[in-house]
Amino acid sequence: MNKKTILIMLIMSLSLVLLFLQGVQAVMPTQGHNIQISLVNQNPDPVQPGSYADVKFGITNYGMSSVDTFYIKADNNYPFTVVGEDSKQISGLASVQTDSNMQIVHFLIQVNKDAYPGKVPLTIEYSTDKKSWIKETFYISIGSSGDKVLIGSAKTTPEVVQPGEKVMISINLTNYGNSLIKDVHLNMDLSSLQGVFAPVNTPTNKEISFISPKQSIESNFMLILSPNAKSGVYSLPMSISYKDSEGRLHEVHDLVGVIVGGKPSITMQLIDTPEFIVGRKGELTFKVINSGILDSKFVKVTLPKPKGLEIESPESQYVGDIDSDDYETVTYDIKPEEQGNINIPVKITAYDALGNEYNYTNNINIRVYSEEEARKLGLIKTNNFVAVSIIILVVLAAYFVYKKVRKH
Repeated sequence: MNKKTILIMLIMSLSLVLLFLQGVQAVMPTQGHNIQISLVNQNPDPVQPGSYADVKFGITNYGMSSVDTFYIKADNNYPFTVVGEDSKQISGLASVQTDSNMQIVHFLIQVNKDAYPGKVPLTIEYSTDKKSWIKETFYISIGSSGDKVLIGSAKTTPEVVQPGEKVMISINLTNYGNSLIKDVHLNMDLSSLQGVFAPVNTPTNKEISFISPKQSIESNFMLILSPNAKSGVYSLPMSISYKDSEGRLHEVHDLVGVIVGGKPSITMQLIDTPEFIVGRKGELTFKVINSGILDSKFVKVTLPKPKGLEIESPESQYVGDIDSDDYETVTYDIKPEEQGNINIPVKITAYDALGNEYNYTNNINIRVYSEEEARKLGLIKTNNFVAVSIIILVVLAAYFVYKKVRKH
């Protein structure tokens, strides 16, 4: 056997001895204590944002020295909050332990509702004397929160739309989740509102490639309202479909409200032009006219007592609902107390279909004549029957007296 071969065999033998010694050292306990912390499990796994998880840690002392008291604590680092006790202690941690007799500690943690999904670090600190602390990081599995995309807000321009007007509906889609969503489809369903709303130069569905976590994207729809639309609140059905980061399809349904209304247009007109005489009763009859494009609700007319006029009817009279381009009549019995021009401030109260109150004042002027003025103007017809009767009686009396005198 030559020298070269012998040298190679010696090197190989030496290598085998070193490997054997390393293996012996790996299984033999070290001097002092040798504490290892391991994450046993979490329940649930993964934990959802806003939820709680029971996290279990295992503590094993592989060293040859026991530990009288062992201290361990979990840090409150975002997105985790420790619920209840955030520190634990173990008395009498034995030496030369194996994995089968490790000590177990639990921590209850809450995950912030805005936490992102994935493996998120949780810091654990431990000590044997409460003076020097060793930190280790473990990773908690956080899942994605359920449905993510919702209508964050919706507005209409104008805020209250009148029949025949255009309205812009702005939909704010917000990804409230913690992961990217894609293939977003937003659809406005007008099938149940045909004849009331119609799209103007815009489709009733929108497509969005993706929305990032916490991002908001605005979509606009231009509609026109029918001139014959009634006032009120209309609910437009909206549907949203999208795929989450794992490719699962989600659908969300919502409603967007559109207010149809406007200020009622109420006027008042005096029927005919009645002629009033001091001290004599008369009637005031008004037309209460809805000249607007919307119906008016709960219309009431109030006639406060003006100076020089006695109102013999109830001061307030309920008219009720008045349709667009229609009218109702109201009559008041009055008795003028003074002659001249009298101004009557007639008050009208009306409501729209949304319950908003509107008040109007119409000034009505009437002319009141004295009896003398009325006679001169022929407003009072003279009763000649009495005068003629008296003349006839006088003539008859004179006739009989004349006949009696003549006989004697």
